Amino acid sequence: MAKRIWAVLFGVVAVAMIVWWVGRRQAIPVTPPPADTGVRVVRVGPPPQPSQPQPLPTRMPHAAPAPLAVPPNPGAGDDPVAQLIPPAGSDPAQLHARFRAEPRDPAWAARNEAGLRNALADVPQIGGGNALAVRCATRLCEVSGTMTPGLPEADGNRTMQALQGDALSRRAATLGLDGRMTSFGSSNGRPTFLLIYTRK
Repeated sequence: MAKRIWAVLFGVVAVAMIVWWVGRRQAIPVTPPPADTGVRVVRVGPPPQPSQPQPLPTRMPHAAPAPLAVPPNPGAGDDPVAQLIPPAGSDPAQLHARFRAEPRDPAWAARNEAGLRNALADVPQIGGGNALAVRCATRLCEVSGTMTPGLPEADGNRTMQALQGDALSRRAATLGLDGRMTSFGSSNGRPTFLLIYTRK
């Protein structure tokens, strides 16, 4: 009987110890995880505005190219012809102004300049030691020069008649030129002449 009582007491004590141990575990506080100590950056000021769409660049129209200036006739600037023609407003002066304004047709001008020089070689007192300029542009040709001063009147008349005569006109016609004007004058004590031809 005594053994049974001790067995019961032992069982009661064991149960009591188990209950005490379980209750003690539940009473242990659980340490919470450490708080987040990171620094958060807060944007101060008004909220950002949504970006406005940028307008597409306007395509600038291309400027119209400037018209090309017609090049002046090479060599038509400072020339002795300006000293030989009558005053402004006359027909020779107007034709000379047209000649200076024309561009040069290289092939046509060179061919007719050579042809006129060959034709003038047959005219007495022209060329040689006397000034002679033969120049062509596009539709006009000018021939100017001086004659030997102090010639006998008959020789001077013969030269002027040859410059206006049919023989020189026919030679010019074979080149495709029409005689437009002949003018005579004087410069620095020397007789001068000016011939102007037009392209047919």
